[in-house]
Amino acid sequence: SALYTQLLEFESRVDAALSRKKVDIQEALKNPPCIQKTLRIYVFNTFANQIRTIPKKPNAEPPTWTLKVVGRILEDGIDPDQPGVVQKSSPMYPKFSAFFKRVIISLDQRLYPDNHVIVWENSRSPSPQEGFEVKRKGDKEFLVNIRLEMNYAPEKFKLSPALTEVLGIEVDTRPRIIAA
Repeated sequence: SALYTQLLEFESRVDAALSRKKVDIQEALKNPPCIQKTLRIYVFNTFANQIRTIPKKPNAEPPTWTLKVVGRILEDGIDPDQPGVVQKSSPMYPKFSAFFKRVIISLDQRLYPDNHVIVWENSRSPSPQEGFEVKRKGDKEFLVNIRLEMNYAPEKFKLSPALTEVLGIEVDTRPRIIAA
């Protein structure tokens, strides 16, 4: 009886392992092979017509600032902006926006009460972008929150703490979570 129970438990573990492997093979056939590269993200701002730079100039344009978020894939982990390295944009890599599902930029609500949250979604964008740019009027310094949501293929999901404890998986694809 004890030996029969052990065999049943062993059989259930083998079945679970086989179903996981089957899901892994199905996902591998659907998705192209992955290569690991470094995505360098540059976040910077520029400004124009600031009062401190143009002393008492009448009829000047209102002060503005521009926040830019751009990025590119690094070849062999080498930053092309380093001295002595020629910068080349490779057409074989997707544009910067293709790496993200959603980009949310939150400005200071006290300074920009009408439109302090800027949301870009990949599903609504007609064409890929080289970067993101936000331009506003103003001359005050403040903090900006930038949230980049990766565009995983296949999409990955984070499990609740209770389900993580039961399955032993924290983040994974839908088929692997269902199989577990």
